Parts: sequence; C-alpha cells; structure tokens
Amino acid sequence: MAVRTVVALALVASFAFAGDPPKGAADKDAKDKVDAIKGAKDDVAKKKAIADAGKCPHASVAAVLGSVVIDTTAAATGLRIDAADALGEMKGLAEAAKALANGVSVNEKNGDVLKAIFRAMGKVGRAEAVPSLKDFASKQIPFKNAKAPSDLVVASIDALVEIKSKASVEALLVLHNCYANCDIGDLKVNGLVFEKIQAGLRTLLPGLPKNLGGEEWIVWWNKNKETFNDDLTPKK
Repeated sequence: MAVRTVVALALVASFAFAGDPPKGAADKDAKDKVDAIKGAKDDVAKKKAIADAGKCPHASVAAVLGSVVIDTTAAATGLRIDAADALGEMKGLAEAAKALANGVSVNEKNGDVLKAIFRAMGKVGRAEAVPSLKDFASKQIPFKNAKAPSDLVVASIDALVEIKSKASVEALLVLHNCYANCDIGDLKVNGLVFEKIQAGLRTLLPGLPKNLGGEEWIVWWNKNKETFNDDLTPKK
C-alpha cells in the first residue's frame, strides 16, 4: 500500500511539473508584448499590440504602456486611451497604477484621456494611484459659475471609491473639507461634486454615522481607522 501511495504521488508530481509554464515564460511573454508595441509600424498595428499587452500584467509591459499614456502628440490621443484601458486590465499591479498616475498631469487638458485614466485606476484598484487623484480633484474645485470641469472631478472621485483603501478615505476627507470651506463670495461649490464626495465616503465606510458630517467625520475616522486593514476590511 505504501509503495502504491509513493508511486501515485510521484505521478501527480510529474503531471504538475509537466503542466507548469517553463521558467521565465512570463518574462518572455512580457518581452514579446513590449517588442510588439515598439515594433508596430502604424496606428492599427500599435492599437492591436496595446490591446494584447493588457492581457500580460507585468512591470515591463506596464512601463511601455505608460509611455504611450504620456505621449501627447496629436495622433496619439486614441492610443493613449487604448493604453489606459490596457493598463486597467492589470488588476492589482502596482506598476500599472503608477504608470496611470504619471499620465494625469500630462493629460490635464484632454478630458477623454483623463476619464480613461481614472476608469483604469479604479479597475487596477491600487492605492499608489490615490495621491494623483487627490491632487487633481483638489486643484479643480468647480464652482457653479466657473468653467472648472466638474465631470472630470466626479470621475476622479469615482476612481477613489473604486480603490478601496484607507488612503482613499483620507483623500476624500481632505477633499470634503476643502469643498466644505471653499465658498468665496457669490461663488458656490458645485453641489454634484460635494454630494459625490459624501456618497463616496459612505460607500467606503458603511459604518459612518449618518447624522454626522464635515469635521465630525474626521474625528470619527481618527478614532476608528485602526480597526480597519489597509483595504478597509475589518481587523479581526
């Protein structure tokens, strides 16, 4: 019986090793994806290579996609969106979040690209993207009679809510405080944005007391944040 068990285990092990990808296969696949993007002769070929690259969550692939995201040549606008979408497929990859974050300030004047970047950040779900989202929203405080792009601010807030983390909560609390105290004379805060921030905080923190607001939320968070893990799951 013991001999049969040993033989069976040996067979299982041999099948397992036989089915494993060869060592370095992931790196080779990543190199192929990078080479395909760099070697594309026209936008059609590059578009296909970028889409394929999104299926290979690897630091080197994220880096080359990030270089497309920050390519501000006029002809590259559609490719920037494609690259952001591809990075968004790399869920949980820190390098993808960083590559997207690098594209925010570069694309501030291109709303379509920014929205793609923000959507991708939410899909990747890494806290590395939070600082750039917070910085963007805080610099774009929209007033009712100003031309600040409130739809872009809303998109950045949506991304923060998708990135379920302590960093997202603290970013939204900063923005909430900023918006709550930014009325200047006849200029009024954009209500949609303010409501979006509040709804985002309640989504991330369903235990947040509904009868509190503003500074009281910050006090509540400071008292309770140590009961959460970084991904906002309760500590056991």
